[in-house]
Amino acid sequence: MEVQGFVTAVLALAVCGSATSPPLTVPPLPRGVDGTSIYNIWNHHNGRVPAVERGESSVGTILSPDYFKMVNLVPQDAPHPLYGDAVLRTRFLLDHMLGMTVDPNDQRMLTSSGLQTVTMAGSPITFKKNNNGETRVNEALVDKVEVLPNGIVVYHISDILYNHEEEVRVAFSKLPPEDFEGFF
Repeated sequence: MEVQGFVTAVLALAVCGSATSPPLTVPPLPRGVDGTSIYNIWNHHNGRVPAVERGESSVGTILSPDYFKMVNLVPQDAPHPLYGDAVLRTRFLLDHMLGMTVDPNDQRMLTSSGLQTVTMAGSPITFKKNNNGETRVNEALVDKVEVLPNGIVVYHISDILYNHEEEVRVAFSKLPPEDFEGFF
């Protein structure tokens, strides 16, 4: 009887241990987000399919990093890791999206802990507003908030979130020299 219980426990652990979390998937590109700095990468990721209505995409909030920062992640006439590496691109995109709609007037932003939630990649994120009305997303300053006609809220932020800027630079530095043929 003890052996049977042991075998059952081992089998249960093996089954539970082998279960993997579902792969992260980028939601369809909703209409009206072409004014965000992540639009081209998102459009590329989804295979340039037509944009969908909001109800067909689970995105409620987009965190759009500064265009200058996005354009200068790598030299402009060189191969770009966010276009070539689907795993890096997925994580990057999902860390700049939320399923929930974050209202720019949410009073929780004024509290000492701010409005805390997670990105679609599962990374923790905090929206805080100071007494002067200045809003920050994590440490990135919000330059502008835009509510699109479909209800998606876009926070135009001063920086790229998390460590993605460094991750892209490291991935770029590892590209083999033959990837640069014809670019210069």
